[in-house]
Amino acid sequence: VIVFFSFKLFFGMIVGDVGYGLLLGGIVVVFWKRMGQSETGRRFRILFAALVGTTVAWGALVGSYFGMAPDRGTIFGAVKILDLNDYDTMMMISISIGAAHVILANLMEVRRRGPSPASLDAGGWITMVIGGLILSAGGGSAGYWLLGAGAFLILLFTGVEGFGLKRLIQGMLGLTRITNVFGDILSYLRLFALGLATSSLAVAFNDLAGQVRDGMPGLGLLFALVILLIGHTLNFALAMMSGFVHGLRLNFIEFFNWSAPEEGVSFRAFAKKETA
Repeated sequence: VIVFFSFKLFFGMIVGDVGYGLLLGGIVVVFWKRMGQSETGRRFRILFAALVGTTVAWGALVGSYFGMAPDRGTIFGAVKILDLNDYDTMMMISISIGAAHVILANLMEVRRRGPSPASLDAGGWITMVIGGLILSAGGGSAGYWLLGAGAFLILLFTGVEGFGLKRLIQGMLGLTRITNVFGDILSYLRLFALGLATSSLAVAFNDLAGQVRDGMPGLGLLFALVILLIGHTLNFALAMMSGFVHGLRLNFIEFFNWSAPEEGVSFRAFAKKETA
């Protein structure tokens, strides 16, 4: 459930264009009946419908319609409350989403381990991430206190099965994951970067088509339409690929890195064995 909702959010932020969302919706409508012929297809069309909704909603919030911004006096302009060119705000939104995702992953670990000292390790990481967010927002000493409390919990409860020096060493080794949590949260900046790339390419193709139309009266209109068709088709394909690849990557690498326990059977290399 968590992967479903987070993936559709990430996909919508990466594609981030109302026009591309509606285009994806048109493709889903065309294949809707065919996908309904199997259980897998029915599940996929629910997923695609959710992706369309999120993409259209986020595209409206950032004001991107095939790369064109709506007029402020219209209802579409009134819905736009975010600006992709406001780098500081968009980066903070992406980092906050990443921090929330990592916190949620550790909350799942707390729930899985139950009321035991082992769950305090995950609680320490939650505390440290919250402290880091407070510091990044200029929260001052509260952030440092939370960072210290989180580090203390990690130091004491990473190796709950050990005692004395062994437990201390395991705790210190656990604290080395601070670089992991920092890198994983920063990895969510791809949500902003890829969304900005999709929008920028759409704007570039629109500007190029406009220049060709203005520079070649008459025949230039035909060339402009060809540029728009090829350019937006290419950008749409790249956006779809980025949305799926990076949207899933943030779940299966960054998220599961903090929540999914090891599973499966240990690999044992092939070997020749004598039989009687």
